[in-house]
Amino acid sequence: MIKSPKDKGSQFERDFSKMLQEAGLDKYAQRQPFSGAVGMLPGDIHTKLPFTFELKHYKKMAIYKVLDQARRSSTASHPPCLVLKANNRPVLVAMEF
Repeated sequence: MIKSPKDKGSQFERDFSKMLQEAGLDKYAQRQPFSGAVGMLPGDIHTKLPFTFELKHYKKMAIYKVLDQARRSSTASHPPCLVLKANNRPVLVAMEF
């Protein structure tokens, strides 16, 4: 059982690295050493992919309500893709992995 929020985040980083490996996207993906503590090692995941992965794992997140709504209106050939916007923030696109 995961005890602290830090442990919960670390476990999520390990799980996501494994997901990238198992999906064949980067067989060397792993948690970033000293995640967030060293400026020259950006992001939470060390990968050869052209992304900086910042992972957050919260108990509750309103985005899942929106995802549930999108799922209800989606089909197998047209899976849900969320497009999110907040005031003075860039547009974000979110999909299930």
